[in-house]
Amino acid sequence: MQAEIFVTYSRDWQMQLREVGMHVHDKRMALGITHAQLAKLAGLSRSTVNHLEKGSLEDIGFTKLNNLLSLLGMNFDVTQRLKKSPALKMAAQIASTSYRKILTSDILKNILSTGEVPEDYKAHVMTLLDEAPIPLVFSAIEATARATNMQTKKILRNVSNLAKSLHTHRAIW
Repeated sequence: MQAEIFVTYSRDWQMQLREVGMHVHDKRMALGITHAQLAKLAGLSRSTVNHLEKGSLEDIGFTKLNNLLSLLGMNFDVTQRLKKSPALKMAAQIASTSYRKILTSDILKNILSTGEVPEDYKAHVMTLLDEAPIPLVFSAIEATARATNMQTKKILRNVSNLAKSLHTHRAIW
């Protein structure tokens, strides 16, 4: 059953792999083990675990990934994924990569829901709208809609207005 669930959501495999990597990182840190220790337990290279956690791993077989997750007490639970998507957290991290001041997921949620950007975060939002993977931005919009009980269309309209006011380069907005 787990394999069927995973295949159902494989259309955005790279996005899922990034999400899985974030969860693996959080669980590994909570357990207090190193990349090398986890890699040895899972029969993977330290580099593979590191790239998975960073979101830069291109591909990994289902069996290897499932083994790694089971070691950490995790699995492919779609209902849990829908309840608590890390899209806002991931989008905020991507938007903050090049900046000293960190954009948190709560601040990003507020920006997306109100359509207003504090001066300190304009560059962050421009980076998000110009450089972040579009599926991630859409996931962040959906997560904001769920968290604020707003219509996704309204938040998307806010994003479109933000993109225009900030003169972003992507034509999609």
